[in-house]
Amino acid sequence: MSSFSNVSGQQSAALANFQIRQLEFAAYIRDPASNPLPQGIDERRMQVYVDNFFRSVRNFLRSTLKRTSKAVGPECWNAMVREFLARHACKSPFFLDMPTEFLEFLLNFRSEDSDPPFLRELCHFECTELELKYHAATLARDRPQFAEDAELVLSPLARPLSYAWNVLDDEALSSSAERSSERTWVILVRDRKHRVRRVHSTMLTHRLLQCFEHPVRLPSVANLLANELDAAIDAVSHQVRTTTEYLCETDVLVQGHEIQARPD
Repeated sequence: MSSFSNVSGQQSAALANFQIRQLEFAAYIRDPASNPLPQGIDERRMQVYVDNFFRSVRNFLRSTLKRTSKAVGPECWNAMVREFLARHACKSPFFLDMPTEFLEFLLNFRSEDSDPPFLRELCHFECTELELKYHAATLARDRPQFAEDAELVLSPLARPLSYAWNVLDDEALSSSAERSSERTWVILVRDRKHRVRRVHSTMLTHRLLQCFEHPVRLPSVANLLANELDAAIDAVSHQVRTTTEYLCETDVLVQGHEIQARPD
């Protein structure tokens, strides 16, 4: 028993020492300017790890956040990625989650006045596109015929979005130092052909979509909105039907039985 305990203790000490070495190694790779070189490792060899790690993360983020990286330019992008590696502790170990982690960094740590004022909104838009692209849900291949008495619900592959900046137009972003007086309303949706598309929206359409967070029929939605707007039910019913039919045609609204698990 004593011998077993002694061996176990030695193993625990060795494991603890190995983990400390790992943390030192990782800390230096992420931020060599603020962390000491791990003892016993040649600086030139460590620099190979530092450079390879930085390039891997930078290139992956650049490939997934193409418009965000282009908006700041190569020099600023490199500095931004280095700061991200040094200051942000990622919660997810998956590479596909790194753009969202980068957005968290922009929101919580990055505070450079020289950054474009639209940067965070543009990054959020691109992260949402990526999230939909790899979302686990999918829709049935064939769209059912539109029926007013069917229960409809917001697709799990649809994201109603609203921004202070026109994140849909790179030229508008680069040519304007001031945000527009009107918000940008858009719906990102992954359709039945697995394409992530943009659907034009308005504030009223966004309010309509809030009514479909749970399965509901059109007459109930029309009655609710007519009461909210203090408008004639016939006029509201017509507008709700027209808009809802369009949202079904673009796969923003679906019937519950159409939602399926995406095949591996």
